[in-house]
Amino acid sequence: SHRLRDLLAHLVGGERIILRPPRDPAEPGFDDVQTPEDLSGRLTEIARAKHDDVGSQLQEAGSLERVEAILTADTVIVATGANRQPIVLGQPPADEHWAHVVRDWFERYLLVEPHAAMTAVCVTTPAGERQERVVTTGVTFRPDAARWLDAVGVAGDDEITLDHRTGVFGHKVAMLDFSPDDLNYFRTVG
Repeated sequence: SHRLRDLLAHLVGGERIILRPPRDPAEPGFDDVQTPEDLSGRLTEIARAKHDDVGSQLQEAGSLERVEAILTADTVIVATGANRQPIVLGQPPADEHWAHVVRDWFERYLLVEPHAAMTAVCVTTPAGERQERVVTTGVTFRPDAARWLDAVGVAGDDEITLDHRTGVFGHKVAMLDFSPDDLNYFRTVG
């Protein structure tokens, strides 16, 4: 993704990074995943398939030997369903209903209890050493997070952006009347 490229550019310099998406964006789903271990395995499988695809592209282009490393990743948001099974939320639909779907995710899963962002990373060095890792970050929204979601809804759908290619979505600007405690909290975080 372009966001990952920008982050890596700060670490190694932008001129050393080549973005190469996999040829086929189709990925196996998570509907048959029942346990956190299975979820981690599937996510690693997806990152590994992307890695192999990009490596193959570089090999075909004759540029693999000039590459210092190949890094691929995949991230999902995992909520807990009513039966306590993991639910991977995936990407919102690429139609006019996406905002309603996202709102439903917040109301049914994300605001209700903690959830996780899971990222599988696959990296290979020129020597052929491959490392794979899954990192899980627990996410808990503040008790007043519903107020923020309502403020975004009041602003209207035209203020919410969705990148249909990546599934990344968010609100351009939400102006709220912050309490002094909120402002102090954000200053501290900043």
